[in-house]
Order: sequence, then structure tokens, then C-alpha cells
Amino acid sequence: MIKNSLHKTIALALLIVANPTASLFAKLEQKNAPITVEFVTGGALEEEKAVFTRSFKDAYKDIPLDVLKVESLDAFLQAAFEDEPLDLNNPNKKVVCAVAKSEETLVGVIFFEPTERENEVYIRQMAVDPSMQRKGVGQLLMATIQTTLPTTTRLIVATRKVNKPACNFYQKIGFKQCEQVPHGLNPERYVGFEKDIR
Repeated sequence: MIKNSLHKTIALALLIVANPTASLFAKLEQKNAPITVEFVTGGALEEEKAVFTRSFKDAYKDIPLDVLKVESLDAFLQAAFEDEPLDLNNPNKKVVCAVAKSEETLVGVIFFEPTERENEVYIRQMAVDPSMQRKGVGQLLMATIQTTLPTTTRLIVATRKVNKPACNFYQKIGFKQCEQVPHGLNPERYVGFEKDIR
């Protein structure tokens, strides 16, 4: 994990200052919850997996397994996350991982990568610890995409249709529903969202 990477921290700070997210960042600071963003370059990602699991267990807590169309929520979440450390550690992949921390506690994670389409980025996974949701952490993590890949003009993401918190989040920040679900995911279970930026 890269700790306090000066260049990326400065780039993120510049993005926040030049972006409407600046008020969001100030709001997080005022509530005595300083949130920092760090980039992860490899490893087992155990902390990231724990936040991912807590976040999605919370999102799916009231949804029966037969509606989710899975036999075990734990097995489903394990399978949903297992490619992230593999692809992040693969030098042939261009996966980026950023984490949000409150003091030294990891409270959010995002994985994204450029697609084959020029200036398009696919958000592979994003999760915020349930205790930090609706506090701007997700929007701060989203801002890392343009910091890292400044030529990005289009974002795409897929989420389960039953994951109403995720669907609502993406729509709240300006995403529109796609006609096709990215990466060939089953359109009976997943919904795609897209957002043109700039």
C-alpha cells in the first residue's frame, strides 16, 4: 500500500479544490472525521475485503437469498471480490484501487479500470462501511477516478437491481441507466449506469 503518496495526495487536493466536491471535503473535516485517500498497489486486500463484505451484507440484509438468486450470501460476496486482488496484482491489468481512511481505519474502497473504449472507465467495485455511508465518502472515492485518469470522459458501472442503496447513490451523483449492462452481466439481475463527464 502506498502511504501518504505526496504526488497523488497533492493531485487529489487540487482536484477537490477545483471541484464542487470541495464543499463535501470541507464538510467531512468540520465533522471531525478527516478522511484521507490512499492508493493501493497490491497485496492480499484483507481490510478492503472486510469493508466490501460489511457494506454489501448491510445492503442485502433484508433481501431473501432466493431473490438475490444465491445459495449463500457469504459465498456470493467471496466470489464477487476474489478477482480484485488477482487483477490488482497482475501487471498486465490496469486496475486502480483507492481506499478512504478515517484516521487509520479503512472506511471505503473503490476499484476501477479503463475499458477498451477511449476515455471510458469501468467502476468494478465500490463499497463504503455502513457506519460511514451518506457522509460523502463514496463521492470522495469517485473523485479519485479523474485524479488518476484525468482524460476520463465517461464512467460506467453495474450493480444488482436489488441493491437499492447503490442504485440510488449512482443516480444521485448524476448517472443514468444504460440500455446494456456492462461486461455482459445478466440483465435480469444487474442494471448498468453511465455518466458522461466534462
